[in-house]
Order: sequence, then structure tokens, then C-alpha cells
Amino acid sequence: MLLGGVGSIALLMQACSGLPDPKGIQKYSESLDNADDRKSAIHAMSPQVGGTPEGIIEGFLRAGVDSSDDYGVARQYLTTEFAQQWVPEVQTRIYSETARITRGEDNIYKVSIKQTARVDERGLVTSFINAPAPTPETFEMIQEGGEWRIRNCPNGLWIDGSEFDRSFKSYRLYYYDPSYTYAVPDLRWFARSDEIFKTLAQTLIMGPANYLKESVFSATYESMKVNGANFDAEKHTIKVDFGGESTDELQLARLRQQIVHLASNFTGIETVVFCYNGHEILSSDKPEGFHEISLVTQPNTKVVALNEDRLVTQRDFDAGDSQRTLVEKIKDPSAPTIGYDGTTYAYLSEGRKKLYTVRDTNSSKVWETRDLSRPSIDHYGWVWATDHSGTVRAFNPASDSVEEREKGLNISVPWRNGLVFNSLKISRDGTRGAFIASRDDTSMLIISGIIRDESGKPRSFTELVRVNASVSPHCVDWAGEQTLAVVNTTTGEAELTSLNSEETKLDRLEGLRSMSAAGDSGHIIGHVDTGECYLLEERGWKPISGTLSEITYAG
Repeated sequence: MLLGGVGSIALLMQACSGLPDPKGIQKYSESLDNADDRKSAIHAMSPQVGGTPEGIIEGFLRAGVDSSDDYGVARQYLTTEFAQQWVPEVQTRIYSETARITRGEDNIYKVSIKQTARVDERGLVTSFINAPAPTPETFEMIQEGGEWRIRNCPNGLWIDGSEFDRSFKSYRLYYYDPSYTYAVPDLRWFARSDEIFKTLAQTLIMGPANYLKESVFSATYESMKVNGANFDAEKHTIKVDFGGESTDELQLARLRQQIVHLASNFTGIETVVFCYNGHEILSSDKPEGFHEISLVTQPNTKVVALNEDRLVTQRDFDAGDSQRTLVEKIKDPSAPTIGYDGTTYAYLSEGRKKLYTVRDTNSSKVWETRDLSRPSIDHYGWVWATDHSGTVRAFNPASDSVEEREKGLNISVPWRNGLVFNSLKISRDGTRGAFIASRDDTSMLIISGIIRDESGKPRSFTELVRVNASVSPHCVDWAGEQTLAVVNTTTGEAELTSLNSEETKLDRLEGLRSMSAAGDSGHIIGHVDTGECYLLEERGWKPISGTLSEITYAG
């Protein structure tokens, strides 16, 4: 089911039809240029001389697409006094169809819109499945210098949905996973602005989106302030100055790294100078416990696969000379899975009724039920799966605890509410799970944060976030930090859907059952129901020769 709304955004949504909480759905000059910017800015028109009150209101609504000079054109539609009071950033109402303007008494006008989404001051998008009934908003008009102007109206902006993706852009904030070894993206949407870096830094301090609050960590704290963020175009350098209470070297190094990651949103920055209370924190300052995190990761191409009734592993899909057998004589094997460190494996057998974990070459049956999902292994070594009842369970084959190793932990999914899970994959950073959930013949793509204890043991999922997919999804895998590969097993359709608004439809492949990605969209293998494997090239599929089936990358 696709939801209408905000241009081409791959909306991140906090609730959906048939799920709890029907109120809304969270979605996710020589100034800085967005690294993904492909669209030109929109320039608004100034008020016409002799404009009617209705024309002035309409012009003001349209002028919200132009954020230049602190919405200078939009302020021209306001009285001199109110232009200094109006605050555009508090929220953005996104609407479809033409705004309805109704005249009342004493130059009071009511403006009604069909609202499809909302962006709050933190850049978080809420989209509505069914547009709420229009609530008229009051605009007070007065003549100033012989021209009609707006004397008072609600704060915020009104943006036509067809223009949203030209006036707003997605940006990535980065937080840490519990081990402080992975950077976790948190997508936000803000209008084009010369102050955008400062806005992003201030938003970073405000903390992650709700679904990530208990899953990620930050080196910021609420009392910190952004004293300045100045970009030198000639030197391609940005200087960012934070202020706050005294803190230790490790936290400052981590904070600097978050600011460097923030700079990855822009093409014009080559150097980041970060200061705290006026003191520069150098890139060479790497105290004990600090892990340098690159946002460009090398794909892990080691694979696990099935060779008839054997579970095998090798260094790449075409490196048969390195093949090693892990388990032999498996009855009706399927869904082989490999951990990131190459020591933990899992697979299903007997028609997806049994889940086995493998540590080195020791295989153990840990779960017998029906309709098990393809296993997923996180970077902590936990093996995840779900069954027909919607139960989610995680096992740790390396644990000294019999319960963790053989019985597994039941992971709470507080929003399940009768949903059935067809697929579950854990992100490489270990902070998010991607689900294909279904009910009443409707399937949906959902991500949810993971709550862990200090040792990395999973406890529960956080709230859900729905992600749009143009194909009806049955199977999912992560193809990068913010890209999901989804498959419709009935039609053979597949696509890559990104949390930052991009969707790439892939060529249809008859019998396609699942896809496996090596950490990015450049290394993807498709599995078909006859056992063959195909390598994704551009948007098409190239057969992989040999005897292996269900070749699978780590995760």
C-alpha cells in the first residue's frame, strides 16, 4: 500500500493503517551545497501592487518555498511589525489541492488546506494516511501604506506537496551504536538555508528521532550550545564552535567525529575545524577508547551458500578455490546466513521448520516451529529470526549461557498488534531491524530501533517507522546504512528504497525469492526459487554459474 504525500520522498512514517496510533506517521550563493542536491532552488514572487486580501494570502503561502534571506519575500506579505515576529521554522504544513480562503468579518480570513504531512522544527516528517479534516486557520488582514498585508497568522510554513522536494532537502545526522564503533544515520528534512550547518548542529544536540532514542548514543548533551558555524568558501573549511560544561577528552573526540560526519552532507567542505569553549579539538586527539569511524566502508564479500546438502563458505561468490564445508547432509536446507566475523553461521531446514546455528563447524538446532524467516546475524554475533506467530527470537552461539545459546531470548515487539513477520534483517550497525510485516493480505516495510543492555544483549524493539516501497514487499535486506533491498516474491519485482528519498526499481526476475547485499547497493545477489543465483549489474541480473545456491553475504 503506497501513501500519498510529499513529492518523491521515501517517507519515514511512525504509524500506519491497522497499526496503533492513528494520528500520524513519522517519516525521517557561496554557501554549502547538499551532496545529493540535484534540484534548483525556487524563487518566490513579491506582492503585487493593489493585491486583494485573498491574493496576498495566496502569495504568502506560495512564498514559503523560498527560504533565502530568512524568508525575506514571504515577510514582504506581512505588516512591518508582524514581519519581525513571524517564526517560519516551527513547523511546515504540506498540503495537496488549492488552499481554500474564506472571508469573515472585520478583515478576518479563514484558510483551509488538505494537509498530507507535517515537518516539525527538528526536521522530522509526519505523513497522514488519511488527510485530517481541514482545520481553518485565522489570518488577520490590514492595509499598510495603501496595500493589504497580513497582520497576524499562525507561525510556520505552508508548502504545496508538489514543491516540497525542491524547497526542502534531506540531511543525515549521525549518532553512535552502543559500542561506539558504528555511525548510525538519522534522516531529517530542512529548507535550504545559509545557516543550515548551524541548524543541523543544533538539531544534533536535541537528540535522535524517537525510534532511535533508546538505540543510539551521542557525545552531545542538552546544555551544549552552538556558538557558530562559519564556512570559508575559498579554503573549503568550516569552523564549528560549541560551548558547554567541561567534559573529558574521549567525549570531545567523539563529538568532533559527529561534526565531521555532519559535514559529509555537503560537497564544499574539505576541512572541519571544531572548537569547544574556544579550544580547538584536533583530529589527532584520539584518547583511549576512541574508534575512528569511516562513513565509506569496504564491502564484506565473504559468503555462505548451499552446495546441494552442504553448508559451505568461501571468500567471495566466485572464489571456489577457497570453499570450505561447514555442515554436511542437511535435510532440505535453505536460507544460509553468515556473521560479519566469519565464525557464526545459521540456516533453516525441513521446509523452514527448523533453525540451526553454527559456531565454527558445530551445528545446533535451536528453534523448531513453522514459517521461519531467513536468519540475520548482527555484529555482536546474535542470530535473529521470526516465525509464523510473530515471535522474534535471538540466539548467541558464542555465549556461555545455555539460555542464550540454545533457547534464545524472546525479543519484545511492543507494536506488533497481530502483525505477522515475513522477513527480518538487522542493520550492520546493530541498532535497527527491518521487517516485512503483513496483515489481511497487506504487507509493509517497517524499521524499528533495537534496545540492548551494556553487553550488547538485545531486549526489545522501540516504536515502528514505516518506509514506503513501490513494490508490495515480501523480503528485505539492508543494502547500506540507509538503503533497503525489497522483493515481491509473487511477481519477481524488486527495488532499492532509500531513507533519503530515492527509489530504484530493478528489472523483474522470474522466481526471485530474496536478495543479499554486501553492505552496499553495488554488491547484491538475487536468489530464485529454482536455486540459481544472479548478480545485480546496474538494474539487471546476470546469472552466476556453478553449483552453489542461495549465495549470501554477511548479515
